[in-house]
Amino acid sequence: MYRVNAPLPGLPAPLEGFTICQMTDLHQGPLVTEAHIRRTSGMAMSLNPDMIVLTGNFVQNSARFARKLR
Repeated sequence: MYRVNAPLPGLPAPLEGFTICQMTDLHQGPLVTEAHIRRTSGMAMSLNPDMIVLTGNFVQNSARFARKLR
């Protein structure tokens, strides 16, 4: 987990201190268990971000792993 401060010049005052948690490339599959995804999600939620953004690949090699991500 990395925390990065990204100052944005000209950001409107109401967005000052707005926090975004990005989770990417979770790759649910034979090597990345549902338990790992749950732990990772818990870590993200514990940060109390204003927004969580999910990017990247969600499953590894097969759509059959997507059923668990509902």
